[in-house]
Amino acid sequence: MSLQSLDLLYLYLSVSVLLITILLSIVLVRLMSLLRDVNEVSHKVRDITEKVDTFITSPILFSKRVFEFLHPFVEKASEHFSSPSRKKRS
Repeated sequence: MSLQSLDLLYLYLSVSVLLITILLSIVLVRLMSLLRDVNEVSHKVRDITEKVDTFITSPILFSKRVFEFLHPFVEKASEHFSSPSRKKRS
């Protein structure tokens, strides 16, 4: 009887290990699928942020550079036209 009980125990253990292996395989496949979806979403987010940078941020930075370039000229003209040494015509 002891030998049969031991055989039964080995059978249960082997079936348990087999089921755990199958379960872990399924979990790994689901995890891989989830990570692939996350990767696709991250690529889409990267594309969207690049488009935002291209269409919004770049023109703003360009206009800032233009204003920084023109600022000295505008200040010089403002000082020239508002200086008291300029003769007033009557």
